[in-house]
Amino acid sequence: VSNAGCSAKDSVVVDFIGSSISLSGNDKLCLGESTVLTAVNSNPQVNFSYQWSPSSAITSGQGSNQVTVNPTQSTQITVLATAQNGCEATDSMMVLVGDIPDSLVNLTATPALIPQGGTTQLTASPSGMTYSWIPNQLISNPNSAIQNVTLDETTTFAVVITDGICTKMDTVTVTVYPFVCDEPFVFVPNAFTPNG
Repeated sequence: VSNAGCSAKDSVVVDFIGSSISLSGNDKLCLGESTVLTAVNSNPQVNFSYQWSPSSAITSGQGSNQVTVNPTQSTQITVLATAQNGCEATDSMMVLVGDIPDSLVNLTATPALIPQGGTTQLTASPSGMTYSWIPNQLISNPNSAIQNVTLDETTTFAVVITDGICTKMDTVTVTVYPFVCDEPFVFVPNAFTPNG
């Protein structure tokens, strides 16, 4: 500012404080499961209020930076964060929902009782999934739903079944009994002839 040869000067510093948010949490669920999603604020100096959508998928926490969601199908979850000065930040996450009904998840051993060195067949269902076997040292084809295993001792097997989104597990125990041929063990026949 100047006036008749006189001048004065002033200045002001404008600080812009920015922030962004990002969503974190489990993005793969089985139908009926819930998960917690968190909106992470990159700048704690900025206070946000949060609006999550779709509201039908939110079971608790609406208005906060952390919500529990329970979508019934694969759903894009979005959060809109609004600062006190009106600035907005947003992020979204696709939460995938798979469906493997518990009633279909089953692992069987046929037979479940075998002699030492005997073989049993393990069958996992439902079919058409991806399988992981535990213990896997005895498994010849880990991607197959059907396994033939030879055992020397009683073993509990587990199979993890997934459709790429939902993961379920079942177990079965195969009992192994030893051959005993020495006394005092006596062989008892299960049939008799007329002559004894």
